[in-house]
Amino acid sequence: MIFFRFLLIFFTIINFNNLAFADSKTRVIDWQEQITLTPDGKKGQVSVEMQVINLPKNYHINSYQISSSSKNLIEFSQVTIDGVKAQFIQNSNSLQVKFNEPKRNQEFFKISYSYHEKYAKLYHELRQEAVYVPSFANLASYKIVFNYPTNYDLLTSHNQATKTRNEQMVSLVFQGNASSEGFLEKIRLTTASAKWQATVRNIITLDNLKGSLEAKSPILFRDGSQLIEKQELTSSLASKDRGTDKKSIFFKFNVDETIDKIVIENRALVITGKKNQNNFQRNPLNYKDFSKEEESIVSSLVDRVKKDPKYKNLALYSALTMFVNSYIKYDLSYYGKEPALEQIVENPLGVCSEYARLLNAMARVANIPAITINGLAVNDKGEFEAHAWNALFVDGEWVFVDPTWGLADGSVSSSHIYLRDEGSKDIELKFFGNKDAKLNADFEFVVEKIN
Repeated sequence: MIFFRFLLIFFTIINFNNLAFADSKTRVIDWQEQITLTPDGKKGQVSVEMQVINLPKNYHINSYQISSSSKNLIEFSQVTIDGVKAQFIQNSNSLQVKFNEPKRNQEFFKISYSYHEKYAKLYHELRQEAVYVPSFANLASYKIVFNYPTNYDLLTSHNQATKTRNEQMVSLVFQGNASSEGFLEKIRLTTASAKWQATVRNIITLDNLKGSLEAKSPILFRDGSQLIEKQELTSSLASKDRGTDKKSIFFKFNVDETIDKIVIENRALVITGKKNQNNFQRNPLNYKDFSKEEESIVSSLVDRVKKDPKYKNLALYSALTMFVNSYIKYDLSYYGKEPALEQIVENPLGVCSEYARLLNAMARVANIPAITINGLAVNDKGEFEAHAWNALFVDGEWVFVDPTWGLADGSVSSSHIYLRDEGSKDIELKFFGNKDAKLNADFEFVVEKIN
């Protein structure tokens, strides 16, 4: 699961030797911000119009402090008060601005500045950004323009924003009046195209085998919406026989006590992203059935989503995805446990497989054909991991959602690499020989980005 860190900007005022919070001594009238993503983070220009309030007679404000809770490096520049260049001191991510003239009770002022935030880590295949107005700007008007390069695709819906585009940038414009909670909109982006050298290995460990071993492995990568330029399926031990059908490859080996390991490798050059989506061909009629037990377990949840006003502006498939994202709490200790559907609903904890399992059932009960997909994707540490998400058949086409990460708009990131539909086994082994033989199979993968 991905965790988000937002740029939280708050203000304090300094009045002689007393320190007070801005929400008690100032009122925000208008908040304007222009944000532009950069290869190393983002740049922005902020202009905030404010009024001094609740200040005792004969008191005045001499300076203003702006601080950020971000752990990234931020550089402030072009600081002005009421359009006039102002003196400022930056200490780490805190900016202290000296007023050109002291401000008294009921007086207005406008503070403007530019910033450049350089991210400590940046994962282009799933960029997580936000537009934000703090809660102390209650009732203030705001306008925030969020600009991102055209080589990114948007993964989230923003009904409150207008969208414009030119050859280099896409702009989302958010404007309105802040509530008592401020305003916050999460934005997720992915590169429009990415190329990966992906290798998946089935590692078969042998102990005292003498005889014939048959290994059957699914042919990975091919049936997803991604493009495949080149694929190889090999084994580390020469096989006496080998064959393929549409979905699997099988090997037959002669083995003895000297052989302790065989590696079967699926290797492919995979191209992902919206512009490289291949036709995902599945008959939706084969993925619409559900049991009476599944219906009894999740039908009340489906009704709950349909009646919840916070989902009223979302398509049903998106609403179901966002509901599952908020309903289950991510718990890494559930990795490999695979609890039953009833347990997931009663004790909503789990990892990606539990999120996908619940959404699959809820979608089918809501008459949306659904498939759970097994694959690989980049996690919040920038590392690939085994992952599960969903394909849903909506308005005559398959769309892709990720309930674990809250990607509900019909596309997943360009780091999502399809391996296979859920249901097929990673590998099937049959051994014919001595009865005291032991064998085991494990799974590992390596993914490298191709520039």
